[in-house]
Amino acid sequence: MLLSTHAWVLASHKQTGSPKFYKLFADFIKLFVESGNGCDVGYLVGNPTEVTKAYWAFITCVETEVTSVAQES
Repeated sequence: MLLSTHAWVLASHKQTGSPKFYKLFADFIKLFVESGNGCDVGYLVGNPTEVTKAYWAFITCVETEVTSVAQES
């Protein structure tokens, strides 16, 4: 879901992400890769890890850090 959200905003002509949106995504990817989890989404269950916190920081920022692009007339 996180990758799809990022790709959707990145490819959209109607939405744009703030620098914070892209930074939080990069932070998540870095922590996820460093964690060695591979494709394991276990960071979403059990005790929160730094990966868990980065995931939720990115997901929750979508509401405030993604805006509509003004349409040109």
